[in-house]
Amino acid sequence: MLEHSGLFERRLRLLLSWRDKARQAVADGAGGAGSAEANLRTASALLETLKAGERTQLEMRTQGLRTALDTLGELAARAAQGGISPKRANRKAQKLQTAIDERRGELERCNQLLAAETPLQAGGLIDLPLEQYSAELQSLENPREQPAAPASAPRAARFEFSQSDRYMGALAVIAVLLAVFAFVIQSQFGGGSVAFSAHRVTTPIDGFELICTNGTQRPIALITTGAALGPQAGAPLDRYQLDTYLRQQGEDAFRLFPDTGAAWQYRGVPLSSSGPATVPPGVSATLHLDRVALERHAPGSAALRIVATRPNGRPRYSHTFDLAD
Repeated sequence: MLEHSGLFERRLRLLLSWRDKARQAVADGAGGAGSAEANLRTASALLETLKAGERTQLEMRTQGLRTALDTLGELAARAAQGGISPKRANRKAQKLQTAIDERRGELERCNQLLAAETPLQAGGLIDLPLEQYSAELQSLENPREQPAAPASAPRAARFEFSQSDRYMGALAVIAVLLAVFAFVIQSQFGGGSVAFSAHRVTTPIDGFELICTNGTQRPIALITTGAALGPQAGAPLDRYQLDTYLRQQGEDAFRLFPDTGAAWQYRGVPLSSSGPATVPPGVSATLHLDRVALERHAPGSAALRIVATRPNGRPRYSHTFDLAD
Protein backbone atom coordinates (compact mmCIF):
# COMPACT_ATOMS: atom_id res chain seq x y z
CA MET A 1 0.00 0.00 0.00
CA LEU A 2 2.68 2.49 0.99
CA GLU A 3 4.78 1.54 -2.03
CA HIS A 4 1.80 2.13 -4.32
CA SER A 5 1.06 5.50 -2.67
CA GLY A 6 4.66 6.60 -3.08
CA LEU A 7 4.71 5.65 -6.77
CA PHE A 8 1.41 7.45 -7.38
CA GLU A 9 2.77 10.55 -5.66
CA ARG A 10 5.92 10.55 -7.81
CA ARG A 11 3.91 10.07 -11.01
CA LEU A 12 1.47 12.80 -10.03
CA ARG A 13 4.21 15.27 -9.14
CA LEU A 14 6.01 14.57 -12.41
CA LEU A 15 2.87 14.96 -14.55
CA LEU A 16 1.82 18.16 -12.78
CA SER A 17 5.31 19.55 -13.35
CA TRP A 18 5.21 18.51 -17.00
CA ARG A 19 1.81 20.13 -17.51
CA ASP A 20 2.93 23.29 -15.68
CA LYS A 21 6.10 23.62 -17.75
CA ALA A 22 4.16 22.95 -20.97
CA ARG A 23 1.58 25.61 -20.11
CA GLN A 24 4.34 28.12 -19.48
CA ALA A 25 6.02 27.20 -22.76
CA VAL A 26 2.74 27.71 -24.65
CA ALA A 27 2.25 31.08 -22.97
CA ASP A 28 5.82 32.14 -23.76
CA GLY A 29 5.79 30.74 -27.29
CA ALA A 30 9.01 28.90 -26.47
CA GLY A 31 10.32 25.88 -28.33
CA GLY A 32 7.70 26.15 -31.06
CA ALA A 33 4.00 26.47 -30.38
CA GLY A 34 3.16 23.04 -31.87
CA SER A 35 5.68 21.15 -29.72
CA ALA A 36 4.65 22.94 -26.51
CA GLU A 37 0.95 22.35 -27.20
CA ALA A 38 1.60 18.68 -27.94
CA ASN A 39 3.42 18.35 -24.61
CA LEU A 40 0.53 20.07 -22.85
CA ARG A 41 -2.05 17.74 -24.42
CA THR A 42 -0.02 14.64 -23.58
CA ALA A 43 0.69 15.68 -19.99
CA SER A 44 -2.95 16.67 -19.38
CA ALA A 45 -4.32 13.42 -20.82
CA LEU A 46 -1.90 11.28 -18.81
CA LEU A 47 -2.69 13.23 -15.65
CA GLU A 48 -6.42 12.78 -16.10
CA THR A 49 -6.01 9.03 -16.69
CA LEU A 50 -3.72 8.65 -13.69
CA LYS A 51 -6.18 10.39 -11.38
CA ALA A 52 -9.13 8.38 -12.72
CA GLY A 53 -7.34 5.11 -12.02
CA GLU A 54 -6.34 6.25 -8.53
CA ARG A 55 -9.91 7.32 -7.71
CA THR A 56 -11.10 3.83 -8.59
CA GLN A 57 -8.45 2.28 -6.36
CA LEU A 58 -9.39 4.75 -3.62
CA GLU A 59 -12.97 3.49 -3.69
CA MET A 60 -11.75 -0.09 -3.34
CA ARG A 61 -9.43 0.79 -0.44
CA THR A 62 -12.27 2.70 1.24
CA GLN A 63 -14.37 -0.45 1.03
CA GLY A 64 -11.51 -2.30 2.70
CA LEU A 65 -11.60 0.25 5.52
CA ARG A 66 -15.35 -0.27 5.95
CA THR A 67 -14.77 -4.03 6.19
CA ALA A 68 -12.15 -3.51 8.90
CA LEU A 69 -14.54 -1.26 10.83
CA ASP A 70 -17.26 -3.90 10.51
CA THR A 71 -14.87 -6.53 11.89
CA LEU A 72 -14.00 -4.27 14.83
CA GLY A 73 -17.70 -3.77 15.60
CA GLU A 74 -18.34 -7.52 15.44
CA LEU A 75 -15.39 -8.13 17.77
CA ALA A 76 -16.82 -5.73 20.34
CA ALA A 77 -20.22 -7.43 20.12
CA ARG A 78 -18.68 -10.91 20.52
CA ALA A 79 -16.72 -9.76 23.57
CA ALA A 80 -19.84 -8.20 25.11
CA GLN A 81 -21.75 -11.46 24.66
CA GLY A 82 -18.93 -13.63 26.01
CA GLY A 83 -18.03 -15.17 22.65
CA ILE A 84 -14.36 -14.24 23.06
CA SER A 85 -12.20 -13.55 26.10
CA PRO A 86 -11.57 -9.87 26.92
CA LYS A 87 -7.80 -10.39 26.70
CA ARG A 88 -7.93 -11.93 23.26
CA ALA A 89 -10.50 -9.39 22.09
CA ASN A 90 -8.25 -6.56 23.26
CA ARG A 91 -5.24 -7.94 21.34
CA LYS A 92 -7.27 -8.32 18.18
CA ALA A 93 -8.85 -4.89 18.60
CA GLN A 94 -5.45 -3.22 19.00
CA LYS A 95 -4.14 -4.81 15.79
CA LEU A 96 -7.30 -3.87 13.93
CA GLN A 97 -7.25 -0.31 15.22
CA THR A 98 -3.62 0.10 14.17
CA ALA A 99 -4.43 -1.12 10.67
CA ILE A 100 -7.52 1.13 10.53
CA ASP A 101 -5.52 4.19 11.61
CA GLU A 102 -2.85 3.49 8.98
CA ARG A 103 -5.47 3.00 6.26
CA ARG A 104 -7.23 6.23 7.22
CA GLY A 105 -3.95 8.13 7.03
CA GLU A 106 -3.22 6.68 3.59
CA LEU A 107 -6.71 7.51 2.31
CA GLU A 108 -6.45 11.06 3.64
CA ARG A 109 -3.11 11.56 1.90
CA CYS A 110 -4.48 10.07 -1.32
CA ASN A 111 -7.44 12.47 -1.25
CA GLN A 112 -5.06 15.38 -0.74
CA LEU A 113 -3.00 14.31 -3.73
CA LEU A 114 -6.05 13.80 -5.93
CA ALA A 115 -7.10 17.38 -5.15
CA ALA A 116 -3.66 18.73 -6.14
CA GLU A 117 -3.67 20.94 -9.22
CA THR A 118 -0.15 22.37 -8.99
CA PRO A 119 3.28 20.75 -8.52
CA LEU A 120 3.67 22.60 -5.22
CA GLN A 121 0.55 20.92 -3.81
CA ALA A 122 2.00 17.53 -4.73
CA GLY A 123 5.43 18.13 -3.19
CA GLY A 124 7.17 20.63 -5.46
CA LEU A 125 8.08 21.26 -9.08
CA ILE A 126 10.29 18.73 -10.87
CA ASP A 127 12.12 21.09 -13.16
CA LEU A 128 13.17 19.35 -16.40
CA PRO A 129 13.34 20.33 -20.05
CA LEU A 130 10.03 19.53 -21.73
CA GLU A 131 11.56 16.81 -23.87
CA GLN A 132 12.78 14.87 -20.81
CA TYR A 133 9.50 14.41 -18.92
CA SER A 134 8.34 11.50 -21.04
CA ALA A 135 11.61 9.61 -20.51
CA GLU A 136 11.50 10.34 -16.76
CA LEU A 137 7.94 9.03 -16.58
CA GLN A 138 8.96 5.92 -18.47
CA SER A 139 11.81 5.31 -16.02
CA LEU A 140 9.26 5.16 -13.19
CA GLU A 141 7.43 2.37 -15.01
CA ASN A 142 10.63 0.50 -15.92
CA PRO A 143 13.25 1.46 -13.32
CA ARG A 144 15.83 -1.01 -14.66
CA GLU A 145 15.83 0.46 -18.14
CA GLN A 146 18.18 3.25 -19.17
CA PRO A 147 16.54 6.66 -19.73
CA ALA A 148 15.67 7.46 -23.32
CA ALA A 149 18.03 9.64 -25.33
CA PRO A 150 17.39 13.42 -25.36
CA ALA A 151 14.59 14.47 -27.70
CA SER A 152 16.92 16.71 -29.71
CA ALA A 153 17.76 13.72 -31.93
CA PRO A 154 15.06 13.07 -34.55
CA ARG A 155 14.61 9.40 -33.65
CA ALA A 156 14.34 10.21 -29.95
CA ALA A 157 11.66 12.81 -30.65
CA ARG A 158 9.54 10.20 -32.43
CA PHE A 159 10.19 7.78 -29.56
CA GLU A 160 8.93 10.31 -27.01
CA PHE A 161 5.37 10.61 -28.26
CA SER A 162 4.90 6.98 -29.29
CA GLN A 163 5.95 5.93 -25.81
CA SER A 164 3.63 8.50 -24.24
CA ASP A 165 0.74 7.25 -26.34
CA ARG A 166 1.41 3.68 -25.31
CA TYR A 167 1.73 4.66 -21.66
CA MET A 168 -1.53 6.60 -21.80
CA GLY A 169 -3.29 3.65 -23.41
CA ALA A 170 -1.96 1.25 -20.79
CA LEU A 171 -3.14 3.49 -17.98
CA ALA A 172 -6.56 3.76 -19.61
CA VAL A 173 -6.87 -0.04 -19.83
CA ILE A 174 -5.85 -0.40 -16.18
CA ALA A 175 -8.36 2.26 -15.14
CA VAL A 176 -11.19 0.50 -17.02
CA LEU A 177 -10.31 -2.89 -15.51
CA LEU A 178 -10.19 -1.40 -12.03
CA ALA A 179 -13.52 0.33 -12.59
CA VAL A 180 -15.12 -2.96 -13.69
CA PHE A 181 -13.67 -4.77 -10.69
CA ALA A 182 -14.89 -2.05 -8.31
CA PHE A 183 -18.36 -2.25 -9.89
CA VAL A 184 -18.47 -6.03 -9.33
CA ILE A 185 -17.36 -5.64 -5.71
CA GLN A 186 -19.96 -2.94 -5.13
CA SER A 187 -22.72 -4.97 -6.79
CA GLN A 188 -21.94 -8.07 -4.76
CA PHE A 189 -21.42 -6.48 -1.37
CA GLY A 190 -23.68 -3.42 -1.43
CA GLY A 191 -21.01 -0.75 -1.59
CA GLY A 192 -21.22 0.20 2.07
CA SER A 193 -22.16 -0.82 5.60
CA VAL A 194 -24.66 -0.15 8.36
CA ALA A 195 -23.26 1.63 11.43
CA PHE A 196 -24.75 2.12 14.90
CA SER A 197 -23.98 4.31 17.91
CA ALA A 198 -25.81 4.55 21.25
CA HIS A 199 -25.93 7.39 23.79
CA ARG A 200 -27.59 8.32 27.08
CA VAL A 201 -30.09 11.19 26.65
CA THR A 202 -32.62 13.12 28.70
CA THR A 203 -34.55 14.69 25.81
CA PRO A 204 -36.94 14.23 24.09
CA ILE A 205 -37.43 11.39 26.59
CA ASP A 206 -35.44 10.11 29.55
CA GLY A 207 -33.60 7.14 28.14
CA PHE A 208 -31.23 6.21 25.36
CA GLU A 209 -30.86 6.98 21.68
CA LEU A 210 -29.60 4.66 18.97
CA ILE A 211 -28.37 6.24 15.74
CA CYS A 212 -28.38 3.97 12.69
CA THR A 213 -26.57 5.12 9.54
CA ASN A 214 -27.39 3.20 6.39
CA GLY A 215 -24.30 3.34 4.18
CA THR A 216 -25.57 0.68 1.77
CA GLN A 217 -27.43 1.18 -1.49
CA ARG A 218 -30.68 -0.39 -0.25
CA PRO A 219 -33.25 0.52 2.40
CA ILE A 220 -33.04 -1.45 5.65
CA ALA A 221 -35.59 -2.18 8.37
CA LEU A 222 -35.03 -1.99 12.14
CA ILE A 223 -37.14 -4.39 14.18
CA THR A 224 -37.38 -5.13 17.90
CA THR A 225 -37.32 -8.35 19.89
CA GLY A 226 -40.59 -10.23 19.56
CA ALA A 227 -41.98 -7.99 16.82
CA ALA A 228 -44.70 -9.54 14.69
CA LEU A 229 -43.53 -9.40 11.09
CA GLY A 230 -45.96 -9.50 8.22
CA PRO A 231 -45.11 -9.87 4.53
CA GLN A 232 -43.00 -7.08 3.04
CA ALA A 233 -44.33 -5.05 0.15
CA GLY A 234 -41.97 -4.61 -2.78
CA ALA A 235 -38.37 -5.80 -2.62
CA PRO A 236 -37.49 -7.50 0.71
CA LEU A 237 -35.54 -5.29 3.11
CA ASP A 238 -32.53 -6.38 5.14
CA ARG A 239 -33.81 -6.51 8.71
CA TYR A 240 -31.58 -5.54 11.63
CA GLN A 241 -32.94 -6.70 14.99
CA LEU A 242 -32.56 -4.55 18.10
CA ASP A 243 -32.33 -6.72 21.23
CA THR A 244 -32.35 -5.29 24.75
CA TYR A 245 -30.70 -7.13 27.63
CA LEU A 246 -31.04 -6.22 31.31
CA ARG A 247 -28.97 -7.21 34.33
CA GLN A 248 -30.57 -7.09 37.76
CA GLN A 249 -28.88 -5.89 40.94
CA GLY A 250 -26.70 -8.61 42.46
CA GLU A 251 -26.65 -10.71 39.26
CA ASP A 252 -23.87 -11.27 36.74
CA ALA A 253 -25.83 -12.43 33.70
CA PHE A 254 -27.83 -10.29 31.28
CA ARG A 255 -31.32 -11.45 30.36
CA LEU A 256 -33.08 -10.73 27.09
CA PHE A 257 -36.02 -8.36 27.43
CA PRO A 258 -38.76 -10.31 25.61
CA ASP A 259 -40.76 -7.49 24.02
CA THR A 260 -39.43 -3.92 23.75
CA GLY A 261 -41.59 -2.63 20.91
CA ALA A 262 -43.50 -0.33 23.27
CA ALA A 263 -40.27 1.07 24.76
CA TRP A 264 -38.56 1.88 21.44
CA GLN A 265 -39.76 5.01 19.64
CA TYR A 266 -39.09 6.27 16.13
CA ARG A 267 -40.17 9.82 15.32
CA GLY A 268 -42.13 9.89 18.57
CA VAL A 269 -44.17 6.75 17.82
CA PRO A 270 -43.59 3.38 19.57
CA LEU A 271 -42.41 0.68 17.19
CA SER A 272 -45.12 -1.59 18.58
CA SER A 273 -47.59 0.76 16.88
CA SER A 274 -45.69 1.86 13.77
CA GLY A 275 -43.98 -1.41 12.92
CA PRO A 276 -40.35 -1.67 11.69
CA ALA A 277 -38.44 1.59 11.16
CA THR A 278 -37.29 1.89 7.55
CA VAL A 279 -33.96 3.65 6.93
CA PRO A 280 -33.34 4.72 3.29
CA PRO A 281 -29.85 4.48 1.71
CA GLY A 282 -27.42 7.19 2.82
CA VAL A 283 -29.68 8.30 5.69
CA SER A 284 -29.24 8.27 9.49
CA ALA A 285 -32.23 7.44 11.69
CA THR A 286 -32.47 8.05 15.45
CA LEU A 287 -34.49 5.74 17.68
CA HIS A 288 -35.20 6.35 21.37
CA LEU A 289 -35.50 3.77 24.14
CA ASP A 290 -37.74 4.89 27.00
CA ARG A 291 -36.07 4.18 30.35
CA VAL A 292 -39.30 4.62 32.30
CA ALA A 293 -41.05 2.01 30.13
CA LEU A 294 -38.20 -0.42 30.75
CA GLU A 295 -38.29 0.09 34.52
CA ARG A 296 -42.03 -0.57 34.61
CA HIS A 297 -41.40 -4.06 33.26
CA ALA A 298 -38.04 -4.70 34.96
CA PRO A 299 -37.61 -2.61 38.10
CA GLY A 300 -34.27 -2.63 39.87
CA SER A 301 -32.16 -3.20 36.76
CA ALA A 302 -28.46 -2.40 37.20
CA ALA A 303 -27.32 -2.41 33.59
CA LEU A 304 -28.71 -2.27 30.07
CA ARG A 305 -27.18 -3.74 26.92
CA ILE A 306 -28.36 -2.88 23.40
CA VAL A 307 -27.38 -5.32 20.66
CA ALA A 308 -28.01 -4.80 16.93
CA THR A 309 -27.96 -8.04 14.95
CA ARG A 310 -27.37 -8.44 11.23
CA PRO A 311 -29.90 -10.18 8.95
CA ASN A 312 -27.63 -13.26 8.99
CA GLY A 313 -27.88 -13.42 12.79
CA ARG A 314 -24.38 -12.16 13.52
CA PRO A 315 -23.96 -9.28 16.00
CA ARG A 316 -23.24 -5.92 14.36
CA TYR A 317 -23.12 -3.58 17.36
CA SER A 318 -23.32 -3.75 21.14
CA HIS A 319 -23.24 -1.12 23.88
CA THR A 320 -23.74 -1.43 27.63
CA PHE A 321 -25.08 1.28 29.97
CA ASP A 322 -24.80 1.42 33.76
CA LEU A 323 -28.23 2.12 35.26
CA ALA A 324 -27.00 2.58 38.82
CA ASP A 325 -26.95 6.41 38.51
